[in-house]
Amino acid sequence: MSDVAHNIALVARLIVIFEGRVSDGGDEEDEEGWQLGVRSPELPVLGEDESTLKMPSRDGMRLSPKLHGLPWPRRDRRSATLAAANRGPFSSDASKPENLKGSPFLPRRCSLKIVELAAKLRMILSVKRKIDDVPTQAELIQEIEISVVELGDQSAQQSEVISLDIAGGIRKIMFQMREKKDLLKMYERRLSELYSQIRDKHKQTSTLFDTYNSLLEIKELMLKETSILNSINSQFQDALTSTIGRTKLVDSLETIVKGARQKLEKVELSLMAEKKNSESLREKLTTNLADQRYFSSLLKELQVSSKFNN
Repeated sequence: MSDVAHNIALVARLIVIFEGRVSDGGDEEDEEGWQLGVRSPELPVLGEDESTLKMPSRDGMRLSPKLHGLPWPRRDRRSATLAAANRGPFSSDASKPENLKGSPFLPRRCSLKIVELAAKLRMILSVKRKIDDVPTQAELIQEIEISVVELGDQSAQQSEVISLDIAGGIRKIMFQMREKKDLLKMYERRLSELYSQIRDKHKQTSTLFDTYNSLLEIKELMLKETSILNSINSQFQDALTSTIGRTKLVDSLETIVKGARQKLEKVELSLMAEKKNSESLREKLTTNLADQRYFSSLLKELQVSSKFNN
């Protein structure tokens, strides 16, 4: 950007110099060239080591006023013009249109054009300042890299925080799962204990009911026996004295025998059922004993194999 600014300054200086030389005739161009301090390319200048130093004029070549002691009338105007040209368009006075319009060293025909060029130069300078303010591609890439690194650091920190939160949540969940497993084990143990207690109670109640039923049957039999004995005792006196009493006694004894036989049949039926039940239980016992022997043999083989492997 510094090269661009330098080129703009050179172009502005050349515009100021060469626009000042524009006139209607060739003689006036040479005179304006002297005023701006620019030598005409077709008029050579002798070296300083010559006896006379010749400078261009309207007649072509003439002697330097320093050698002949002659006054130089336009030296002040030329030095002022050179100073104005050397200042360039970037000075505070040269860039103002009012100073360019009122300059006595510029032709009137070029003043408006120079004002336009100065305005264009100001526009170019403003654009240059804007371009200087715009960051370059390397700066943009560097800023993008810095932002990417910052975003990466932020994402890494966020991922670490999230991972820590997830780890804490997992630990809480595992702790709760362990507590639930412990509770389930405790409930299973308590349920197994309750089941064993209920089974024992059920067996006890079943035995108690069986004894109750048997005792109830014994009670019924004893009541029947006492009633039979009472009836025989009451009828025996009549049977000894009359024949009608005898027949009644015989009939009552026959009914008693029939009832006893029916009761005996019922008892025999219940006995047969109990025998069948006992036989089935014995069969189950034999099968369970066989299974127990088989599983005990398998357990012994497993223990021997585990010892051998260890």
